[in-house]
Amino acid sequence: MPAPFLSGTRQPVSSTFSTSTLRPTITQTALPWAPRIRQDVEEGTKLGVRGTPAFFLNKVDAQGKTLTTRPISGALPFEQFDQAIKAMLDQ
Repeated sequence: MPAPFLSGTRQPVSSTFSTSTLRPTITQTALPWAPRIRQDVEEGTKLGVRGTPAFFLNKVDAQGKTLTTRPISGALPFEQFDQAIKAMLDQ
């Protein structure tokens, strides 16, 4: 049984990679949300996302201004997240 958000789709969606840039491109013919997917991919690329899952650790000041951002890519063990958070707090 297809996922509810896929019901009624008739055309496949595929993610392909350009050999010249290795950046994902979304190809589709019938999905209304493809522009949003494309926008998310472009934004993620600008932010340094190289895969999923992707996380960002942000150190902010009392006013909420971001002081430091550290991207973390991949399904890493808790210990690596814990170490990255502690290192950021020690800065």
